[in-house]
Amino acid sequence: ERHELCEDLAQMLVGTALTQSHGGTVSESAVLARCHEALATGDSGLTAAEAQWVIQRLAELLEWPLPEFPAAQA
Repeated sequence: ERHELCEDLAQMLVGTALTQSHGGTVSESAVLARCHEALATGDSGLTAAEAQWVIQRLAELLEWPLPEFPAAQA
């Protein structure tokens, strides 16, 4: 169930990411970082690992370079 939720979310974010990067005014990495920031909040209902997975999947769907994530802070 969670995998399907995350896959669906990544698919839904494709249009948003393309809109944000339209015209090259915002870099691909900045768009992915913004999306990750939004998903990493407690309000999203996703774990940190799920948020990272969604963004990695989004990058794959868009054929953008995979983002680097900072090491988890304990």
